[in-house]
Amino acid sequence: MPTDLETQAREELALNMIITPDLLLADISPLGQMLYLNELAWHVMTGFTGMLSSDASAELEEDDPPVIALQELTMAVGMLNKACATIGVLPIEAVKPE
Repeated sequence: MPTDLETQAREELALNMIITPDLLLADISPLGQMLYLNELAWHVMTGFTGMLSSDASAELEEDDPPVIALQELTMAVGMLNKACATIGVLPIEAVKPE
């Protein structure tokens, strides 16, 4: 059973006619898909960070779910970035500064 937030997110995607990944990426290779996912992940993390930087989020504590979710998202994006560099879709400098 979907959560209220899942339902809200799915409705927002449908309302804005966002194409599902299977349709959007059907003709794209796994390498292209990986790069797209990495770029999308960075975009999501930037948006989520901005959301948590707003005045409405000022009173959040470090153990509140949105803060924990941002930490988890940051780790996931870092790992995705590393995976892209490992496979060669991004230069190794993307994860290992000189």
